[in-house]
Amino acid sequence: MANFGREMKHGLEENFKLQHEVVRATWLPSASQWAVEVRNLKTGDISVDTAQFLINCQGR
Repeated sequence: MANFGREMKHGLEENFKLQHEVVRATWLPSASQWAVEVRNLKTGDISVDTAQFLINCQGR
């Protein structure tokens, strides 16, 4: 993660999920949150995270 110097300096890398893909993102109006199904590309396991906001990024 040599290219993530600023993020590592501020401790943001603990919130990154590399080698994962978003399966589905659903807005939950009653909770004012996103429910995000995420697949671990190494294991195939799917988990659900919730958050007040969603930032989706991808790279090559």
